[in-house]
Amino acid sequence: MKQTAKERKKEQAKKHRLPYSRMQKFYPSPLRHYAYGAAAAVFGLAIVHAAATASLVPFFPALAALLLLFAAYVAIATFRVRLTTYTFDGNTLAMERTFISSEKRLIPIKSVDNVHIRISPLGRILALSDIYVDTPGGDGYELVMKDICQPIADALLSEVAGAKGGR
Repeated sequence: MKQTAKERKKEQAKKHRLPYSRMQKFYPSPLRHYAYGAAAAVFGLAIVHAAATASLVPFFPALAALLLLFAAYVAIATFRVRLTTYTFDGNTLAMERTFISSEKRLIPIKSVDNVHIRISPLGRILALSDIYVDTPGGDGYELVMKDICQPIADALLSEVAGAKGGR
């Protein structure tokens, strides 16, 4: 009986104990930048109100410029986050970021030494975490995936652990 390509792929995945045989893509969340933007808007309005009540009208252009700069930062950071893609196919963890320049990283799961998750206080509120991937012999972390939704981060951590255990 002849096997189809799909059946061969499934058998190969079972043989190597891969969590799945198709590629999974996920993206960072812009929620943290939105929270920074909201906090800056509230802070800016408070400063403008305080300046208006204290008759500091000459400082309004400087305050407006400062608020516009921060709004531009939030917009650029959100845009940059939207252009970042992470991919996991069971054997390789990849990151691709394109903004002004392009950056691509491929990390074979076999070379991953350590994976851990950090959650900041704001990340707890927004259900976001940062994933740190370490390989032996490098300085610092090989890959840092910022602002990943908590359920995706937990699933990815278990998938990488499963793929590493199947060696």
